[in-house]
Amino acid sequence: MRPSASGDCTTITGQTREPVLFGQDMRTGCFISINTTSTSSVCQELQQEIMNAIEGSDVPPLINGLYAKNNRYVAMFGNSEVTKTGDWVEIFFPNRPVPPSSSSSSCTLSLGANIQILYAKIGALPNPQPKIIGVSFIYDDVQQVVYQCTGPYCQPGSSSLLQKVEISSSVTFIDVSLSPQAVEGKYPTVAVRLPYDFFYPFLTSSGQCHPTFSQTSKFMIILLILTVWSIL
Repeated sequence: MRPSASGDCTTITGQTREPVLFGQDMRTGCFISINTTSTSSVCQELQQEIMNAIEGSDVPPLINGLYAKNNRYVAMFGNSEVTKTGDWVEIFFPNRPVPPSSSSSSCTLSLGANIQILYAKIGALPNPQPKIIGVSFIYDDVQQVVYQCTGPYCQPGSSSLLQKVEISSSVTFIDVSLSPQAVEGKYPTVAVRLPYDFFYPFLTSSGQCHPTFSQTSKFMIILLILTVWSIL
């Protein structure tokens, strides 16, 4: 929301809203005015004025205790195309306040909302791209708003005097990215094949069909195998 020059909430159609930069939490506020008249109809008008200041002037009507769907969406990426519905995520309003209760001098109102924007980083690890995956307007819990009878506001004839009540709107960006996990490649398997005469002249034979190894030859072969193994 963006307050008027005097700090009051404005719900004029087409009124410029306060821009939100991605990743930067922020808070804005404005004021509404109340007096000693707090009938049920006035409290409902005040709550509607608060919702219009927070959401804009197109808050859907309340029908049978439920708010109609108003089809609001936010782009997932900075370059999302309007024609691709899959690149847009719906905005949720899980707890819009119902018509408030009132007494002779007070109203039960929700005085603000927190806009929660959930995003995750996707793509290559060296250059990830943020993706918005959810947006919700979470209204504050209702509280009793009482006309304060102090100073000039408690004098005879002061029923027409107005007191200001602050309305706040905040934006919170929540990173829900999963931590990247390192993957280590497996060591390659080296298949070594030796020619049939690799061990010559260590191989001795008393006959062509029954080769035997001398003790020295066996020692040299073991030494050679250990040397090759250490190199690999």
